[in-house]
Amino acid sequence: MSNLIEIDEIISNLKATITSNKGGVHLNCIESDYYNLIGEPIPYRNLGFNSTVEFLESLKEVFKIKNKGINTFVYVVSGGKTQHLEKMISKQKTKSKRKSKSKSSAVVTHKKINNTYNGCYSSMQYRLKKNRQPVDNLKKHTTDINPTNQNNCRLPKKNYETKIFRKSDEPKVYAQDRLQKYKKKCIDQIENKEVKNKTTLEDSFLELSEIFTKKCNIRDTEFNIPIQPKKLSADLNDQTNLEINQYTFESKCKKIVTVTAVFSPSNIYVVLEDHNSNSNLLGMQMEFNKMKTGVQTQLNTIPIIGHYYALYHQQRWHRIVVESIVFDNLIKCFFIDTGKSVIINQNQIHTLDPKFVQICSQAMKAELNKLKLFDEFPFIKEIVIEKILDIKCILIPDSVITNPPTVTLYDLETKMNINDIIISKFYEKVTPTITLRDGYDSAEVKLISMENGYCYMQFNPDLIKSLEKLFSTNQFFGPCIKNARDIDYKNIYLAYYEQNIKGRVKVEFFISEDQVKVFFIDYGHFKTVKVTTLIDLSRINVYLVQIPSQAVKVSLHMFPPEDVTVRTVQELFNILGDNNNVTIYKLKDFKGQIPCVQLWNIAYPDTFINIILYSRLYNLNL
Repeated sequence: MSNLIEIDEIISNLKATITSNKGGVHLNCIESDYYNLIGEPIPYRNLGFNSTVEFLESLKEVFKIKNKGINTFVYVVSGGKTQHLEKMISKQKTKSKRKSKSKSSAVVTHKKINNTYNGCYSSMQYRLKKNRQPVDNLKKHTTDINPTNQNNCRLPKKNYETKIFRKSDEPKVYAQDRLQKYKKKCIDQIENKEVKNKTTLEDSFLELSEIFTKKCNIRDTEFNIPIQPKKLSADLNDQTNLEINQYTFESKCKKIVTVTAVFSPSNIYVVLEDHNSNSNLLGMQMEFNKMKTGVQTQLNTIPIIGHYYALYHQQRWHRIVVESIVFDNLIKCFFIDTGKSVIINQNQIHTLDPKFVQICSQAMKAELNKLKLFDEFPFIKEIVIEKILDIKCILIPDSVITNPPTVTLYDLETKMNINDIIISKFYEKVTPTITLRDGYDSAEVKLISMENGYCYMQFNPDLIKSLEKLFSTNQFFGPCIKNARDIDYKNIYLAYYEQNIKGRVKVEFFISEDQVKVFFIDYGHFKTVKVTTLIDLSRINVYLVQIPSQAVKVSLHMFPPEDVTVRTVQELFNILGDNNNVTIYKLKDFKGQIPCVQLWNIAYPDTFINIILYSRLYNLNL
């Protein structure tokens, strides 16, 4: 026990030594500063350590050793009272070059005064100049060093001035002297002041919190009731709507949350993972369990949309709000503390006791930043559910002005941006690929065009429909290119594919000063358009630019591009008719950069379209 007390005393002394120095203590100076402050060396050998460094490294929870260039410094891990002390010391003004400048200016002033006094012969002039401020300042400096000069009217000599302002003669300031400013009672006064301020802010909620804690019979548990009590009707069957407040995010805050529900990327619900919210939910459950719920609390009237009720669901009590009445006795309700929805029989719900209105709803609605435009895209909801549902993560609001607030989620362990991970996963999901299935490299696609002897296959038709719907909104009617000099061949633009359909394009080359030939990267089609009709998509949303092209160029087996004619194209589309959806099979032995494929259609299940096309063209040439 005595050893533990001794170690604690050494640790306290080391804390005092390090904390009293702004910016930590150099590792080589720690022993000397400790000796100057405590009056004895660090007894690390008595504790079984070979060096001070080894002793400090064994206390990683208390001290931190950090390298700054070639120097090594020791810091105290902030916590408790030392944190207040560090804040106070960090606010001290560091001694800078400004002091040395004042010293040099003082010397110059002394020289000027010496020259002035050498020209003084009148006693009246001497008395007038003696009362001036520079002389008083000089007298103050000189009398501190040499008391014998207090009654002497002569000024110090030049060699005596250099001795006064020599840097080596400055009194040393030890850690012990600096520490005297921050006595233990001062720290206690600061803590008491902060507690007093916090108590003042929570006085309006204290009485309700104590009543709620007493009813729940919970000891040593603090409930933070964020709203003031309301005067509510005591009649449990009264249909007066009991308005329940909601938690709101503060700007520039950082919260640990659990995503409890995902309706779309722009409509998720999260619950705070903190002591107050967990305590409130626990207290409500205990209070609900004590209530005698049954026929006397069951709702006797038709529930009203937008009103709050109680529901016993999956062995737990929940506070709900009625969203809609489906039909007959079925209603759709929303759990205000978890953010989930369920359809139930209206006979299952009970009236909500007014005392449960005092606690804010725990589920908060939020919108994931950067993902608003991805709402209607395929796969995106499944990716969001996979990545964040029922997962604890860090939430940082991007905008609390919007309703719901726009937020960014970060992984609790890796601190990676989950919003960016979801977008990257979506790009990967919609990238056109010919995958191995049933022993063949195949894919289900749509044959959309044939240009220059090559077929263009369109992947992910649902994504194309979502893009067409999105590009038809007012947001994508500008800005248009104003001058041909603004064209960049690397950029992605929007142009009209059909009369009311816009598509993403890349500029191939100029036809004239005001016309360019573009390629629709999602339709595999070339078209000539005016420069001023092109819309710069990157200035509207850069994430839509980065979606992979959905039109893939392939060559038909048995039909080299140079042998494809207009009749070949006509016969191919005549064979397919109105159904251009085909399955492509990639040839494994083909080593070209552009895949060589065979086409299969459900209308001809026993053979490939390539063989049928070759046979028809052969018969036409006979």
